[in-house]
Amino acid sequence: MHARTKWLLAACCFVAGDAMAMQSRGALLSRFEADFGVSESLLGLVAPAGTVGFVVAIVLVGLLAGRLDVQRTMVAGAIAMAAFLFTIALAPTYWLFLFALLAQGAAAGIFRAMDRPLLSHLYADRLGRVFVL
Repeated sequence: MHARTKWLLAACCFVAGDAMAMQSRGALLSRFEADFGVSESLLGLVAPAGTVGFVVAIVLVGLLAGRLDVQRTMVAGAIAMAAFLFTIALAPTYWLFLFALLAQGAAAGIFRAMDRPLLSHLYADRLGRVFVL
């Protein structure tokens, strides 16, 4: 298997895993309300927490993408994402849960800020097809 195929598989697996993590949040909102004993208004912070972390990280890392080591940055983002997903699963308080969502979103942003430039260099001739995939 070529190196560029491995990078494509890594990006696709990461995106699929992140999508599954995001989609499960909505289905679990009522469970969060019961477990943490918070109001519906506080539950409204679940989606923005992950989004804010993602957007801030993707902008900052995207601006530095040309100066960062691609492999190290993507591996760090993937490891951080897994660690914060684990923290989300075990969070004893709602505020730690929200912080872990923010950090998990940021870790996803770190990875995603690097995967687009990487794939655009590796698949310059078939860029549209790769991004559709």
